[in-house]
Amino acid sequence: GDNHVFTVKVQQNLGAGADWVNLVGVTPSVSVTPAGTTPASPIACALPTNASGECTVTINSTTPGLYTASATYGTTINGE
Repeated sequence: GDNHVFTVKVQQNLGAGADWVNLVGVTPSVSVTPAGTTPASPIACALPTNASGECTVTINSTTPGLYTASATYGTTINGE
């Protein structure tokens, strides 16, 4: 199959009227559905997020079909 390169952008909002800001130096997890297919999930970005809060992930499957890729990253803000 062909490589498909996706850009993942990670931002956070600290609340209290604050704007969204880029989250730098984190590695979000990318899951691909349906489960049990190639590529196996989760997939991590090749490098942590840059100053723009972005990283890339490459997905390649040898099985044709429709897949959904979803990115997540969990963090604690202000101790919550």
